[in-house]
Amino acid sequence: MKSKLFTYKIIIPICIIFAALTAFSFWAHSAVVVPRLEKMEYDKEFGIHGTEDGLFLINVIDDGNGKKHGILSLFDGGYYGIQEAYIPSRYDGINITVIEEDSFSEFDCLEKVVIPQSDITTIEKKAFKNTINLKEIYIPSNVTDISSDAFYNCKNFTMYVEEGSYAEKFAVENNIKYEYYTPQPPEQKNTDYSKAKRGYHYNDFNYDVLYYKDEPFCAISYNPMGNDTDLKVPAYIDNIKVTTLSEYAFNDCSVETITLPDTVTTVCSRAFSCGSLTKVYFTKSVSYIDKSAFENSPDVVMCVPKDSYAYKYAIEHNIKFEEINN
Repeated sequence: MKSKLFTYKIIIPICIIFAALTAFSFWAHSAVVVPRLEKMEYDKEFGIHGTEDGLFLINVIDDGNGKKHGILSLFDGGYYGIQEAYIPSRYDGINITVIEEDSFSEFDCLEKVVIPQSDITTIEKKAFKNTINLKEIYIPSNVTDISSDAFYNCKNFTMYVEEGSYAEKFAVENNIKYEYYTPQPPEQKNTDYSKAKRGYHYNDFNYDVLYYKDEPFCAISYNPMGNDTDLKVPAYIDNIKVTTLSEYAFNDCSVETITLPDTVTTVCSRAFSCGSLTKVYFTKSVSYIDKSAFENSPDVVMCVPKDSYAYKYAIEHNIKFEEINN
């Protein structure tokens, strides 16, 4: 009798606990797992996605009638110093229809933008705000709505338009210089984007591989925990040219001297924000240095070839420099 009673005292609580755990598991699956799975499925279809070349972010949305369309949310290439933006007409078979607010704003590097013949109809407010070095933008007749402040603080650029188009009317009304052009249909490309990747590592460097004009390039940054004081930047990683020093590439590291290879063309914002830095050796290949590249580097000396872009940059920004042969 005692044995049976003892068994009941053990089995019944175990059963109760098991039932409770089962109920909790069912609840957790319904309340947590299922919504997460549903969100993952939703995110595969909708939300923010990067283009294969890594240069744009597209927000895929449902118009409420079961039809998808894409909104160009950001020119991600601006963070890598890309000077020309060829806007895609489609993403993953979905038509892009809108250039979103601020999507191209604040990129000093950007000089040329081409909007294709496509379903793009709208350029939202301040889309190109403070893109101060913009020189030319091509707007076909499919664009029929441009916010009055889409080009806020953009100066001395030319708008290329189709004769009789909405863009021509917009240019006239807003006193923007314009010229006529005949747009070409978007090209069918067969680029292999399999090398595109972000967040990879090579020795003490972090790097991204993106595509510009269908060619891969490496954008790198240095691990601040690295121990190098005299650093030579590699010309190639995985047989891909290192062309770009990313934002904050050498931020808060212990490096004192940096030598750039001939492959590097672009130096992004705050790339040399490093108090220990004393010298950076440039080549004639460098064609763009962000205005904030040497922020927080008070003792740096730019070693530059005579009459190169870096030479002129040093003079313009009142940075100490030495002439070198290159």
